Amino acid sequence: MQKPTDLFGRDDEWARLVAFAEATSLEPRLALVYGRRRQGKSLLLTALCEQMGGFYWEALDGEEAQNLASIAAAWSNWVRASTPIRFASWEEVISALMTAGEVAGRSVPVVLDEIPRIISRTPELPSLLQRVLGPGRSKHAAIPLVLCGSAFGEMRRLIDGPAPLRGRAVLELLIQPFDFRSAAAFWGLESNPDLAFRHHAFVGGTPAYRALASSDSPTDGNLDRWVIDRLLDPPSSLFRDGRIAVAEDVQLGDQQRYWGLLAAIADGARTWGALEKALGHGRGTLNHALNVVIDAGWVSKRPDPLRANRATYVIDEPMVRFYRLVTEPHLQRLNAGRGREVWRDVRPVVASQILAPHLEYLALDWLVRFAASETVGGSLSLAGSTVLKGRSSQIDIAAVEATARGATRPILIGEVKATDERVGVDQLSRLDDIAARLTNPGCKRLIVSKAGFTTDLERAASRRPDVELVDLVRLYTGT
Repeated sequence: MQKPTDLFGRDDEWARLVAFAEATSLEPRLALVYGRRRQGKSLLLTALCEQMGGFYWEALDGEEAQNLASIAAAWSNWVRASTPIRFASWEEVISALMTAGEVAGRSVPVVLDEIPRIISRTPELPSLLQRVLGPGRSKHAAIPLVLCGSAFGEMRRLIDGPAPLRGRAVLELLIQPFDFRSAAAFWGLESNPDLAFRHHAFVGGTPAYRALASSDSPTDGNLDRWVIDRLLDPPSSLFRDGRIAVAEDVQLGDQQRYWGLLAAIADGARTWGALEKALGHGRGTLNHALNVVIDAGWVSKRPDPLRANRATYVIDEPMVRFYRLVTEPHLQRLNAGRGREVWRDVRPVVASQILAPHLEYLALDWLVRFAASETVGGSLSLAGSTVLKGRSSQIDIAAVEATARGATRPILIGEVKATDERVGVDQLSRLDDIAARLTNPGCKRLIVSKAGFTTDLERAASRRPDVELVDLVRLYTGT
């Protein structure tokens, strides 16, 4: 089945959904599709139903009676009922949905979108679904049933632990933001890696942001204008979205606590100790709050590849970081229409707290997602940042591979520089000094630079197969 021409990217996600929907089965089968809002989940699923003649319905954020009336109206329309159908319970709804294949004369997908809205008011729904899923449970033709939602934790809990639907899902599909290369192509910036990098540092890979920006993409030389008009102008749809997106997440009940945690990470507190110091929370309280924001998909925990029991925490949505570091501290001036002045004043913050950590983020993503094994120096099993014991030696990127005995050995260490100055041989010398302290001193040396490299460093790297230089062009196009 051909992917719709107006659906950008998502080739793998589309292929998996089509394979699930077209698979031959004698029983109903279940798929879970989830991801943060604005990632295009509903677009994918409506396109799937349109192409296959399936049934799609999105739950309302309302009472049970309202949702029963809404799905009854949608079902009446889909089956072309001569008189409106009424559902008195979700048990009746499920019984009707199980006949979708009989109505269509073939197996067609049935999609229930934003399912957590229903479960919050009808907690018995998963148990009702369990009755019709599985061997010998259905008296009707098999259907591929898709449950979709934006609440990470609630969707995962549908199939975790003792949940009624545990073991029932044959597909669990997480719809993530576009990776940085796909985002560049989506915005039409693939020919300008420097512009694509800076733009991605501000808005990330959430596809809906282009529509909210009225499909206005920045061009070379006018990124400042674009930021002022789209991100720092109060009437713009994107102005408060970094905060609104978090506020919309029903999993974050105590908004003040969780926003404070996200703000601390955005401000640079990326380790457990730094967060304890910044927030003043006790161990139990901080652990719970971190688990919630990680479970909700706002924060990633990155284990240290060289030191057990150490990790760093990073925000997964650049717009949240941008709002915290740029918009929130200057709301009064921005509301007064002084966006150009604010953007001028925050340049040091943007350079040190947005662009610098974001290049580290992209360099790590490139290493894991795009770099060849020859570049990495082996078969990468874990990568992240680390600090060596003893005298302070911060390493922006370290990568290890698993050994035959289940241990790991370092295969790469790297430095990432987002300044406007070319990186010189001094950074290679620093990596050589650090490598001498590792169990594998012959590991690869990786240097990633936004501005490129000096002639001396390029000459030295050309003579050493253990050195990899990565500029923005290679980051966006090479391996």
